[in-house]
Amino acid sequence: MVFEKGADIFIDEDECVGCRKCVEVCPEDVYELERRPGETDPDRVFKSVAKQPENCILCLSCIEICGKSAIYIDNKQ
Repeated sequence: MVFEKGADIFIDEDECVGCRKCVEVCPEDVYELERRPGETDPDRVFKSVAKQPENCILCLSCIEICGKSAIYIDNKQ
């Protein structure tokens, strides 16, 4: 069996609070934090973005660590 990297990743922006946990746990540097334009709530200034989904190895660590269940990968959550 040949394993190929990459996944379809969706992050629910309404649920994501930019806690940075997915950025820290991802072994393949798939995620980055990005400033939300015009956001005034100090608890929601940042959001997680899957900048390199092609690097995802489907370890699902990001889903497990996300306290808001904001990350969906290939229909898994």
